[in-house]
Amino acid sequence: MCNYEEQLVNLFETAAGKAFAALAKEHENEHFYYFSLMMDECLRPYISAWSREALEQFFTKNAVPQKERARYRWSGENAPYEAYGWDEYFVGHLGVLEEREHWADLSDDEDAFDEALDEEWELRLGSMEEAMRRLDQKGAFGTGAKREQVVISVELIPPEQSNYERTARLNQSGLIAQYLAENTNLPDENGDFAAREVSSDENGDFAAREASSAEDGEEEG
Repeated sequence: MCNYEEQLVNLFETAAGKAFAALAKEHENEHFYYFSLMMDECLRPYISAWSREALEQFFTKNAVPQKERARYRWSGENAPYEAYGWDEYFVGHLGVLEEREHWADLSDDEDAFDEALDEEWELRLGSMEEAMRRLDQKGAFGTGAKREQVVISVELIPPEQSNYERTARLNQSGLIAQYLAENTNLPDENGDFAAREVSSDENGDFAAREASSAEDGEEEG
């Protein structure tokens, strides 16, 4: 399980929940299938989302080849709703985040600086994941059959392997099968790629594991 702090979880759940709800209301005629809470190197979370209508418009406008469509389909980075509601729902919480950024006082000690930054980075990511999990439990992304047609995620930008792992944890069945199948080769924090295999358990829930260059139990040659 991810590490998180209640202060951050409450902040992200409140801000993201309001932003997602406002987005869905403003575009009530669109069919949203992907909701993401995102963060880049600035450590400032924000939301993004794709509707099927917006995605098709993006593909058409940019003449995206079929073979390249998956990487846009499952990332909020290019969505027209990226950072939706930032001013209304997130900016008011920036003071809380800034107060936690004690590494700025450690600039003379590189090791201590890196350790403090890494610790807060992991806490924010973990708290973002827990916030999305709690929103999901409250039905923010639909329930029953409607939820089965939605994938929720916590993304790092630029994309890396951990995006895949968090998304797999946040979704149990339904559309996640397509996500897992189309995202089997994301880079890790070192820029390396790890192929994955997708399988379902006896309940029909989906999971993924890293695949070795040779099948388990088989010898090369």
